[in-house]
Amino acid sequence: MQVALRILDIASYVIAGGAFIGVCVIIVRKMKFVASIDTENVPKHQQEKVKKELETDRLLRKFSKAAGWSGKYVKPVFTKVHDATAQQFQRLMQVERKIALKIAKKQRNGSGVQTEKRLAQLEEQAQAALEQKDFKSAEQKFIEMISMDPGSLELYKRLGDLYMDMQEYAQAKEAYQFIIDKEEKKIGKKITRDDDVASASAMATRYFDLSQAMMALEKWADALPVLEEALRLEPNNPKYLDQLITVTIKLGNAEASRSALQRLEEANPENNKIADFKVLIDELEK
Repeated sequence: MQVALRILDIASYVIAGGAFIGVCVIIVRKMKFVASIDTENVPKHQQEKVKKELETDRLLRKFSKAAGWSGKYVKPVFTKVHDATAQQFQRLMQVERKIALKIAKKQRNGSGVQTEKRLAQLEEQAQAALEQKDFKSAEQKFIEMISMDPGSLELYKRLGDLYMDMQEYAQAKEAYQFIIDKEEKKIGKKITRDDDVASASAMATRYFDLSQAMMALEKWADALPVLEEALRLEPNNPKYLDQLITVTIKLGNAEASRSALQRLEEANPENNKIADFKVLIDELEK
C-alpha cells in the first residue's frame, strides 16, 4: 500500500510539473511573439486581433482551465501539490500581466506614430485645398485634424480663419470664442499686461480675431467690449485702435470715436486713415 501511494505521489509531481512546464512554454512563446510585433507596420485590424489574442482574461482562462484539470485529478490525492502549483500559477499570471502591459505600450506607441503620420497627411491635403480655394475640402481636413488633436488651439485658429475666408462668420466667431475660453480656463484667470509680453500679445490677437468675426456679422455692440479687451492688453496697437474707431462710429458714439482717434494719432500719426475718420466723426457731431 505504501509503495502504491509512493508511486502515486511521484506521479502527481510528474503530472503537476508537466502542466507547469506546459504553461511556461505557452508563456515563453507568447513573450517571444509579443517582442517580435512591429506595431507600426501592422494594419489596424491585425493589431486588434493581436490584442484580443493576448488579452489578460483569455490567458487567465487558460490558467484556470489548467488549474481545474490539476484540481480534478491531482488534488484529491495529493493536496500538497496544489499549493505549490497555485504559487507557480500566480507567478505566471504576473508574467502575463507584464506581457499585457508590453502589448498596450506597443499599441500606444504605434497609435501615436500613425496619428502623427495621418496629421502630416491631412496638413498636406489641407494646404493643397487652400491653394485651390477648395474651402469645403480644407474645412473637412481641419475638422479631422482637430478630432485627432483636440488640444491644439492653433488648429481651431486656422479653422476660424478658414471660416472667415468662407464668409461663414458665425462659425468663425464660435471658433475664436472657443480659443479664448480654453486659454483663460487653462491659466485660471484673464491675462493682464503684468503677465509676460508674449502671452499678453497672443491673447490680444485672440480678442481681435473674435472682434473681426463680430464686425463681419455687424454685431457692433458685441464687438466693442471685445476690442476693448484687446486694447487692454495692447493699448497702443494701431490696428486695434483703427477698428475701435470704426465700431464706435457705427454705434454713433462720437465722443468715444474722438477719444479713440486721439489715441490713434498718438500711436501712429502717419496713419493715412486719420483724415477720413475725422470727417466721419465730424458728421456724427453735427
